[in-house]
Amino acid sequence: MLVVLLASTTAGSSKFSSTLQSPEIRASAHPIMFPEERSLRSETTLNENSEERGNMFKTMWKYVKVQLWLETKMSKEYVKTALKLDGLDDADIKTHKNYKYYSYFADKSEEYRLIGWLQKDYTTFDAWHKELNLNRITQANELNKVEATDAFRVYKHYVNMHDTLIVRQMNIGNAPEVYREGPRPQR
Repeated sequence: MLVVLLASTTAGSSKFSSTLQSPEIRASAHPIMFPEERSLRSETTLNENSEERGNMFKTMWKYVKVQLWLETKMSKEYVKTALKLDGLDDADIKTHKNYKYYSYFADKSEEYRLIGWLQKDYTTFDAWHKELNLNRITQANELNKVEATDAFRVYKHYVNMHDTLIVRQMNIGNAPEVYREGPRPQR
């Protein structure tokens, strides 16, 4: 049986090598054909390109300004005024051309705030009581009073960020600090 298997593989390999050397397989045997048909692509005019380029630079410039406002910790009211969104009601703001920049600023501003809390080692308890003033809720059945508020939404976001940080720390080998009774020790 071993002899038959060996004979069949050598016969197959000679077939394979003759296939590689056959002239039908070479790339030069297959001419590349160029169609005589017209392309569906149309040429753009010089004005269209410059207009697109201008819009791209305006968009980039607005995002640069938003980043500057974030770094300098400008208020939401200042950004609304700068983007000409002040005095508009909620429905009109969402349809305004600058709303996407304001929305980006608001989201990133909240993220920067929560990252600051993480850097200060705030626990979720600290966020609940000190920063968001949700301490009026003392029992679980009172949670429905604040579930729809913006402060509770921010709290949920912070809890998720805090949890992600703890999991990352544990994955690299750092054990989380556990406080069982009394206030946290000051550092």
